[in-house]
Amino acid sequence: MAITSERLRQTFSEGGAQEIYQEVRAEGDFLGFAQRFVFDSDYRVARSALWGLTKATDKELVALQVMLDELIDQAMQTENSSVRRLTLNIIERLKLDEDNLRTDFLDFCFKHMVSIEEFPGIQTPIN
Repeated sequence: MAITSERLRQTFSEGGAQEIYQEVRAEGDFLGFAQRFVFDSDYRVARSALWGLTKATDKELVALQVMLDELIDQAMQTENSSVRRLTLNIIERLKLDEDNLRTDFLDFCFKHMVSIEEFPGIQTPIN
């Protein structure tokens, strides 16, 4: 079954996220999948795409390194806590170089990891 926005809009289970991941893995196009779906204006599509991507290995996620700044922007700008949490999960698994670390992102992380308004998955500091 092809991965479409409509299908992602209806993915609500761990099993569904695993299926999405397995299909993206079989296609071998993590970057194309991410570019197509993780920034979708429908948070359900973005959330399901991100959820599927969190099942990938760190080695597979390296393909998303070129999207790091876009992912950081999404984490800081989205109003959807699920999209934020899943995006942060992926960012945490990508390479963050000291030489090009964004101070706006650091400020965002410090602010939100102590905010009682955030869910625990967002508050948890990155190890």
